[in-house]
Amino acid sequence: MAESPTLRRWRPLWFSYAVSASGTSVASGILPIIAILHLHASAAQVSALAAISAVAGGVGGTLSARLFDRAPRLAVLRWIQLFQCASLAVLLIVAAVGWLTFTHLVVVAAIQAAGFIAYAAGFNLHLKQSLEDDDLIVATSRIEATTWTTQSIGPMLGGVLTSAVGPFLAVAIDALSFVASALGLAKAKDDRQPRRGPNERLGGGLPYIWRNDILRPLYLNAMTLGGGLLMASPLVALLMLRDLGLPAWQYGLAVGLPAVAGLAGAFCAPRLHRALGQRRTLLFFGALRGPCLVPLALAPSGPAALWVILGSQALLLFAAGVFNPTFATTRLQASSVDMIARVSAAWSGSAKVVQPACIALGGLIAAATSVRVALGAAAALGVASVVALPWRRSSPD
Repeated sequence: MAESPTLRRWRPLWFSYAVSASGTSVASGILPIIAILHLHASAAQVSALAAISAVAGGVGGTLSARLFDRAPRLAVLRWIQLFQCASLAVLLIVAAVGWLTFTHLVVVAAIQAAGFIAYAAGFNLHLKQSLEDDDLIVATSRIEATTWTTQSIGPMLGGVLTSAVGPFLAVAIDALSFVASALGLAKAKDDRQPRRGPNERLGGGLPYIWRNDILRPLYLNAMTLGGGLLMASPLVALLMLRDLGLPAWQYGLAVGLPAVAGLAGAFCAPRLHRALGQRRTLLFFGALRGPCLVPLALAPSGPAALWVILGSQALLLFAAGVFNPTFATTRLQASSVDMIARVSAAWSGSAKVVQPACIALGGLIAAATSVRVALGAAAALGVASVVALPWRRSSPD
């Protein structure tokens, strides 16, 4: 299928998103290394770095969505990128004079998380106003493929950069990625939307989601399944490496290889969307994801465990790769233009709160009972997420 002129004009924005997502993901790999090697942080501190920055980033990203109410959104996106760059530059200055502390790392990690949530909110708003529905599913599929790729290789690339040039030079290189993203935005067409009058006020993203018959079930599905997935993630490491005694390379294989299936699903999404229709794609592949957590709790001992885990994770990520672009398109279609940025930010911010809470809950269940029982709880969340899908015929056909 030939690329439309509109999609060709959209390429600079896609480049900016890819570079911004990569920069944020690489930073997530570098900052814990600095905490461990240079600040001698404990395991609890490293976990706290991830949890605190995620929650703070989620809250900050949600609040920052208001920036798009009155200012030209592409200009705001450029400033967000430059602010993320500046936070890394300040980290380098503080480290150079010997004043770097764990608190500095938490603040920088929170800025990176909040910055990308705010960036994605404005990006989605611009996406809806720039593309028609046929182009929108293609664009969201490309964004999904980009997201899978950056999330898979970003932290690893951060580790490689750190090993090659040292953590602080790696931070400097990563900071430049945000400058490149801002330059990519400079080539995109700016759209100066009318400023609102003093009496034109918008409600918050969460109340809007809850009142919307399409968004509400999708939100409940996303929070439930996301909580189950994040709860299962560290538990799978414990199951494979400690309880089943599998070698570390097999765990790495189980974590990394299924991402290829997610990438394949994202590439297949436009064709499946056209063949099945939007509603069937949303429901079928949305329902396929949750039960894939069940085999994790039932994985047998011995070499067969690797194949069970690999198969279930690959199926889950393929289904997610197909579902996510259709879901993103549906969410954009169901949101009014004025509320897209707030809906996106509220969605991401909620995930940044719910997911760490589920990780902590999984740890408590595992400590009180066993890893398999905790994985069973994660699987229960996955199955429950199927019920939360918008089965009532209010979603687009």
